[in-house]
Amino acid sequence: MLGTPDFFADSPVAYSEFLLATGELTAANKLYCQQRGYSLEELKAASFETRLPGASAEAVLTQVIRLLENKKAKPVDVDVIRADGTLQSLHMNFSLRFDSSGEPVSVLVASVDNNESKAAFNRFEQLIEASPAGQIEVEFDGNIRRTNRAAARIIGYEQAEMIGLFAGDLLVEDDREEVMNAFFDCYAHPGKVVTFETRRVGPDGAELWIQLSITVITDRDAQPESIIVSLVDIDDEVRARHRLAYEASHDPLTNLANRSRLLEVIESAAPNTPAAMLFLDVDRFKRINDRLGHDAGDDLLVAMSRRIEGALRPSDFVARIGGDEFVIWCSDVQEEAHVIDLAQRVVDVIEREPFIVGEDTVSITVSVGASFTEDAREHTALLREADMAMYRAKAQGRARIEIFNHAVRSNTRALRELAEELADGIDRGEIILHYQPIVELATGRIAAAEGLARWRHPAQGLLSPGRFIELAEETGLIVPLGKRVLDQAISDLASLEAYEDFRLAINLSPRQMANRDIATVVEKALAEHLVEPERFNIEITESMLMEDANGSVTMLQALRDLGVHLAIDDFGTGYSSLAYLRWFPVQKLKIDQSFVQAIEEDDADLLIVQSIIGLAHGLGMETVAEGIETPRQLQILRDIGCTYGQGYHLARPMPYADLVELMSCPNGLAHAAPPSTAESTDPVALPTTW
Repeated sequence: MLGTPDFFADSPVAYSEFLLATGELTAANKLYCQQRGYSLEELKAASFETRLPGASAEAVLTQVIRLLENKKAKPVDVDVIRADGTLQSLHMNFSLRFDSSGEPVSVLVASVDNNESKAAFNRFEQLIEASPAGQIEVEFDGNIRRTNRAAARIIGYEQAEMIGLFAGDLLVEDDREEVMNAFFDCYAHPGKVVTFETRRVGPDGAELWIQLSITVITDRDAQPESIIVSLVDIDDEVRARHRLAYEASHDPLTNLANRSRLLEVIESAAPNTPAAMLFLDVDRFKRINDRLGHDAGDDLLVAMSRRIEGALRPSDFVARIGGDEFVIWCSDVQEEAHVIDLAQRVVDVIEREPFIVGEDTVSITVSVGASFTEDAREHTALLREADMAMYRAKAQGRARIEIFNHAVRSNTRALRELAEELADGIDRGEIILHYQPIVELATGRIAAAEGLARWRHPAQGLLSPGRFIELAEETGLIVPLGKRVLDQAISDLASLEAYEDFRLAINLSPRQMANRDIATVVEKALAEHLVEPERFNIEITESMLMEDANGSVTMLQALRDLGVHLAIDDFGTGYSSLAYLRWFPVQKLKIDQSFVQAIEEDDADLLIVQSIIGLAHGLGMETVAEGIETPRQLQILRDIGCTYGQGYHLARPMPYADLVELMSCPNGLAHAAPPSTAESTDPVALPTTW
């Protein structure tokens, strides 16, 4: 700056200063001298009229007087003559400068060349037009004044079509209030920039996510002039973000909410309001999944999800939180009876008719746990309580609705603790086998024995299968447990090699049946212990075979090809097709004890047993009568030609050591002392005909 404070020297604005008393120019920066075409000395020597001729001087003096009257000066446009004689238009702003006593002594003038300003504005307009970001100028009445090509492309209109349109009409209706509030905010605070995401709607009705930045520009008098809106196409980014958020909160298979989303909904529920929770679990879903395959199981879950949704009220919320586990959150319930009604309605739509899955027809049942609160308890506690109630429903036989109460809490906790203990017990070798002899009825010879699992519980003693097999099935522990039973039975059979005609039998669980490599598993176990396959029997229940008859034929044939003997267990209680029975490669039918135990009094049951024996003989099979408990039953079965028998009248299940002792007795069951077992010390009752 020439003779003025240093902060004016490099300013992009031209500054000059003149004294109030005389009008004498005291200072000017280099840019002002260039604007006028004079040197500083020439400007100082020139008269006031030369520097500001005629009307221009009058306009400047008017604003100086306003300043001295403590009023705000207005910017003015004045014409001046440059040194080369050309006319120059300047835009001037004025401010007073004061001495140390606070008295005004001079006027500071900021001058902008209007011609240069217009050229700069034109260059700025070209830059805006070429910008990849959309730019729209909006009048305060909401109509569009100007727009660049990028904005037209983003909005979806031709550039000329946008001029005069109401800006709010370009946005999704639900978003317009937010945008209008941003306009008002910026108008009240010029210079403020408000940025947010919204959706535009194109002429074809298509929605697109955009980012808007809104600000108000002012005129030279610092008055709001119009609204500038910058917009950027962020549709791909937002949709990707929304997709990720959806995937994080929803189950990809059924498109229902997942556990994370469910917890968010529960936590956002109003406190001190009634609420309920239903916890649904598909009964024996693992068996269905294993039998039909995972794809079919997935299709079943999807179809089930749609049925559940159709049974719910608008206020209900359903989520899939696990493989075959669904939770329904009910925030609009007033009493427990309403919860039960809703639960029953959901059960009805699931169980009312079979599901068509591929070429299969599948009927399912569900176990439902329900919890309800009408007080201020933490809503998330309902989920734990409904889970406990569902677990109780399973334990009570499945296909039922159980309401949570304190008894449910105790029973469920006990079952879960038992499941944990069972897992540890399998690892520690607490699962053992007891063997129940199978007798050749015609001779009294012990022809085989059936291995039955027992759990030597460290605190509760010897537990029968009824205490833990169902639990093992539900928790998946049946797989390691079944392997333990298979290995132990074959190992024990290897130790009985001296009894060449003796066989051991075990039952396969549904989960083992579902393993298409079960034949390979059995083959490896037999080879490891050097046991001939013909000495090993496998029993499979009739109902399990018929769940997937075609697959059962394939699986049984693979076992039969090894040389293993096969038996259908509990025959007569299922729904076997005689056509399939002809194709099953089995050697024995085991007659269910419910028929055997009634043959003394019920002629119909006796006829059924006779028919089964005749059917088996006709197909070249042998028969085994289960549950023989009286001498009379034994005699009847002998008389009608049953091949083998087992039951408490003949011998109870016994530890392996007792079985060995029994078999080593020359006279077998006819003369041996009754075995001493953990289950009974009663002597084995033998018929006098043996």
